[in-house]
Amino acid sequence: METIVHSKMLNVFLLSFIKKLLSLPIPSLLATSLALRMLNLGT
Repeated sequence: METIVHSKMLNVFLLSFIKKLLSLPIPSLLATSLALRMLNLGT
């Protein structure tokens, strides 16, 4: 049960983090690949 809640919170955090990255003047492709790498680490 705890792991499910934890992963949900982690996903919410990652989504907000990705949104912050995309709002920065970085190429969105780089930000997306970085976010995907983090998602792969999280699973």
